Amino acid sequence: MLGTVIVCAFLEVFLSFLPPKKLREWFPPLITGITVLLIGAALTGTGMKYWGGGVVCAEMGWKMHSQVASLVGFGDGMVSPIPSAVCEAGEVALPYGSAEFIGLGLSVIIMLVLIEIFGSAFMKNANVIIALLFGYFIAGVSSYEDADGTKYEYVTSSKIDEAPWFTFLWVESFTIGFYGPAVLPLLVAFLVTSVESIGDIGATYEASELELDTEQHSQSVQGGLLADGLSSIFASVMTTMPNTTFSQNNGVISMTKCASRHAGIACGVWLVFFGLFGKIAGIITSIPDCVIGGMTIFLFSNVFTSGLKIISAVEIESRRNRFIIAMSMAFGLGVTVWPYAFQDMRASSYTAQFWTCEDCDAGEKGVRNAISIFMSTGYCVGTVVALLLNAMLPADAEVIRETPNVDDSIVDTKL
Repeated sequence: MLGTVIVCAFLEVFLSFLPPKKLREWFPPLITGITVLLIGAALTGTGMKYWGGGVVCAEMGWKMHSQVASLVGFGDGMVSPIPSAVCEAGEVALPYGSAEFIGLGLSVIIMLVLIEIFGSAFMKNANVIIALLFGYFIAGVSSYEDADGTKYEYVTSSKIDEAPWFTFLWVESFTIGFYGPAVLPLLVAFLVTSVESIGDIGATYEASELELDTEQHSQSVQGGLLADGLSSIFASVMTTMPNTTFSQNNGVISMTKCASRHAGIACGVWLVFFGLFGKIAGIITSIPDCVIGGMTIFLFSNVFTSGLKIISAVEIESRRNRFIIAMSMAFGLGVTVWPYAFQDMRASSYTAQFWTCEDCDAGEKGVRNAISIFMSTGYCVGTVVALLLNAMLPADAEVIRETPNVDDSIVDTKL
């Protein structure tokens, strides 16, 4: 995995060296706005998965549901015993979507609203961390009592105790390898993250009140893609998975009104510092997923709002632009809301009826998985549709309805 990622990450490095003029032609505000909208819509759904108990148990719940439903007959009028995915928060293990998880996530949202109503300017600028710490505190002082009267804690010190005090870059070494069938799926994954990064950078410009269709924006896109590619390569060398831009930060910029580069550099320094101390990682990982979800759903919806603002600056009255937006949203939002047509997850993460591939070899499965990833990722397929339509559709023909020194009724008659 690590060696294959190192090779495939050069796709983003290559894309970063495309001429700025081409980037501006391919990604005008119309395309960027569509991308950011679709990213926000997809990520808001991810936030909901966290809020209900966690992404993994949410997706496992659907997988178990579809597996059981495909095996149990419904013709005899019996109800299928669909199992519930169990999510864990500390010592507590409850079905996904339990009221306890929803309540803990809701505490974060309530604190956000209270800060917005009663908080000072400083508190409003720091509302993200204040609300998150408040939800963490509520989870820490709360416990779950089962039918036998046994109490379980939502926050435990086990992850903090197990974490070492100091961690360094290389704590274990692996032999760098290469797996050919994984190349195409990984290239598609890097293409998806490239599209996401371009949209995120556009959302950052919008949140920072900067112009999108400029050379500076194109250079920022180049730098962002290069940073993503090189960081993914270094991440593999440091024996971890590749990385991409963090869309939530656009919501942070919008809420705090702080778009300073110095603040971004300071965040990077703090992250490196935190990475050297395992106990800090233990504290962060001890926060229940439902609490994280209460915060991320708010931040992700800010990304969607940024996309709306970008789109609002485009001439939506234009028939051409309206057609591009509608068609790209048809694919992008449709797949985001219901991805299971191309990725139904009954046998694995990438099974689908449109290409079963039961007797495929490893290479053919790689191609199938790549197509499944592409077709089930809304902000990828939607953006590609928008790019293709923007390149193919002609500009709207302008009709001049006002002619000097000519009676309006005559012009209207001729038109």
